[in-house]
Amino acid sequence: MGLDPVTGKEADEELLNYATNYTRYAPSIKAGYDFLMVSAAAWSTRAYNKDLQIQRADTQINEYYQIKDAVRTQSVVPAAKVNTRAFTEKTVPDFVTRNDNNFYDTRNYKGNPKAYINEDGYLVSVNPEGDLPIHSQIRGGNSDRTPYISTTDPEFSTTPKNYGSDRIRIDSKQIQHDIETGKLKNVEVITHQEIVDHLQKRVVQAQVRYNKNPNDINTRRLNDAKKDLFNTKRDGEVLIKGSIPPEYFTFE
Repeated sequence: MGLDPVTGKEADEELLNYATNYTRYAPSIKAGYDFLMVSAAAWSTRAYNKDLQIQRADTQINEYYQIKDAVRTQSVVPAAKVNTRAFTEKTVPDFVTRNDNNFYDTRNYKGNPKAYINEDGYLVSVNPEGDLPIHSQIRGGNSDRTPYISTTDPEFSTTPKNYGSDRIRIDSKQIQHDIETGKLKNVEVITHQEIVDHLQKRVVQAQVRYNKNPNDINTRRLNDAKKDLFNTKRDGEVLIKGSIPPEYFTFE
């Protein structure tokens, strides 16, 4: 049957059974031992991480109270006012400007009628019911028929012509908003782009006439159309039709 390696005596049946079972189950026993060791290490790491989480939570709580104390001691700054008129259906500039040497005079230095501020404080066109076309307003002449007030959109004008030493700032955005809501009647804002588009079409028409018949009349018409467009772009022209109440403009 074999010898007992410890006693040197002949091994009995019980010892042989033990040896056989040990050989069979030794891998499982080792695996179980390894599992226990890994589990113990995992629990140790988990406990360590938990301690770290507690420490971090304590740090965040301390930071919270520090920030809260700092905010409590700071002066209160009023919240910025919300621009309730930011949206308009039609895209117009936030503001436009108009220059004049005397806004209360009804005539310019040439003696021609012009927009002015009346006794009620309104900025009024020469003839609010007038029928002067846009291109004629740009070109000048027949000013007694104009329903328009010429202004400048600074966004489109880099070197506008100097029309006077005094200047007013007109809240065109608010005007358009109140036109759309029905608060402001008989007023219209014609944007710079609308004017440019209108005059560009006239240049094209004049060019077609000139190409067909380059006589003196068509040459003059083409040059005038191009000049109107040039002056409009130079001044960043925006037209306001009608009368502007005093709450919509200020002197600069």
